[in-house]
Amino acid sequence: MPGKPRVLVALVAAAAAVTSIAFVNAVPAYAKDVVSCNSDRSGDGTPENQKTIFATNGAYVTITIDLCVSRIDKNSQRGGTARSITWKGSIAAKRFNSFKLTVRLEHSEKTVKTHTCDMTATLDRYRMNYRAYSCLAGWATNAGAGHWTTDATVVYDVYNDGKGAYTWQLRGSPEIN
Repeated sequence: MPGKPRVLVALVAAAAAVTSIAFVNAVPAYAKDVVSCNSDRSGDGTPENQKTIFATNGAYVTITIDLCVSRIDKNSQRGGTARSITWKGSIAAKRFNSFKLTVRLEHSEKTVKTHTCDMTATLDRYRMNYRAYSCLAGWATNAGAGHWTTDATVVYDVYNDGKGAYTWQLRGSPEIN
């Protein structure tokens, strides 16, 4: 068994090297490619779209959602996504009857693509996220320039509070052309 720790260290080092190579190659292919997110706009590191929700059973959860809009492939494609959905709660417990995030890719305030992600089971199952979660509105091809943003709305119903659904309108991403 004395050689096994060295083999494990070598495997970890090789995996780290491959991961860093994959990350370097993930850089946009064109100089005009752009990703613009809420997190880019806040200079002090305070998340723009963060909310703490308290459930009737004493459980609470703080949720942060970072909205992004992207331009790739010179000027022909635009995409909208909730790139990073993170949370940290007091306990893993039933907190929601429903938690649905609807992400919209918009051009000049008109919805081009939309998608709704049901996060209910995931938010109730885990006290905090252990992996990255996202929700992609979609991509528009041959999109052209001018006034592209990503906006989103969360509609959630707190477990057993008897008050029905709440709506949380998120602050949209910075605009790109």
